[in-house]
Amino acid sequence: FRTYLKKEARKLPITLGIVLFVGLLLRWQVVETFRASGASMDPIVPKGGHVVINKLAYRLGEPRKGDLVVCREEGRTLLRRLGAVGADTVQTEDASGGSREDMSRKNLVGRVWLSTR
Repeated sequence: FRTYLKKEARKLPITLGIVLFVGLLLRWQVVETFRASGASMDPIVPKGGHVVINKLAYRLGEPRKGDLVVCREEGRTLLRRLGAVGADTVQTEDASGGSREDMSRKNLVGRVWLSTR
């Protein structure tokens, strides 16, 4: 019985290392969480609400009008809704449909999967 426990104890660090590596890989490439710091997307995502985004959404597919996205521009991370989609640019807007901005598709971080209040 002790021999069995010693064998299993040797496997534990390797298993934990693999689990940690896969978790970090998923966090780095597939999903990420963000917190809404402003009220521009209220009532969809209230101030202080959290969103989980799919980072692969626009690597594997095309953005669509109405998608709720996280984008980066000039050092800021923004939670916006896509109002229009062009070949190289997208137009974003806040929840009320106002405050429109044109930006490059390269600035899109990912599509919102889940939002919490």
